[in-house]
Amino acid sequence: MADWQGLLKWSVQQTDGTRPSEIRQLSEEDKRFLEEALKSVSVDPMQRILELYNVLQKSEDEDSVIQEKEEALEELIDSLGQIDFASDFHKIGGLRKVFEMMSHTSPGIRLRACDVFCTVVQNNPFTQQAAQDMNAMATLLQLVNAPDNDIQLSLKYFAALSSLVRSNPVGQEAFLLGDGLQTVRTALSSSDTRLQRKALFLLRHVFASVPRIQESIIELRLIPLISRHIGDEDMDLRESSLEFIAELLSHSNELKREVLNQSPNLQQRVQERKTVIEGDAELEHELNLCNRILQELKE
Repeated sequence: MADWQGLLKWSVQQTDGTRPSEIRQLSEEDKRFLEEALKSVSVDPMQRILELYNVLQKSEDEDSVIQEKEEALEELIDSLGQIDFASDFHKIGGLRKVFEMMSHTSPGIRLRACDVFCTVVQNNPFTQQAAQDMNAMATLLQLVNAPDNDIQLSLKYFAALSSLVRSNPVGQEAFLLGDGLQTVRTALSSSDTRLQRKALFLLRHVFASVPRIQESIIELRLIPLISRHIGDEDMDLRESSLEFIAELLSHSNELKREVLNQSPNLQQRVQERKTVIEGDAELEHELNLCNRILQELKE
């Protein structure tokens, strides 16, 4: 246990204000004291991660264990940010355990387990493949679409799904085979702006990586669900929608025709939005997007 009082007392004695401070070489006794004090507060990150994993393994005979697990999950969110720690966490069985806890009966554990899953899997090919081997994609699609989810849980599940899809070609194919675009459509159709943003962000990422999904975008009539946000109050959603419409228009003539077919008043709405924001320096990016779309529609 760290001797904080002893370390504080020693520090104060060195500069107690009763005499001018002077730099002097530490005695051997002082060196030993400082070495022991610093050694006592040093923590091996992986050792701590293992301790937290062991907490997750505890049986839940008492309610206090649920709270202990929630606290362990919260600490793991911060501890697993480095890719090496995330990979080692999987090696000791942590990813599988956290994945199982995403279906826990406790809402608090489910929410925090989703956060840990995202931290471990995102932008990490090793853990993404490990999650694929657990059939995580199919399970996540079921969890996201569960009818009894509240909005907080839906957001967490969708974030976990997105972390497994982004920058993961194998995951993207599994997502598409699992009818993932229908899940995106459901999220885009929701009334929650946060879920709409997440869905549009994921759709844009998959489209950039797998352009052939343009046929599914057309068949699922996703274009009206995107263009309806041209005048949305949420700036991020509004700009992202305009950006994606511009991308769709420039992608192919076939897709441009479908954009106009499914959103016949697109030009009028973009022109109206342009008129509203002209002269507002803070909305210059949005104005440029409007001009880009109008130019694409002229060609």
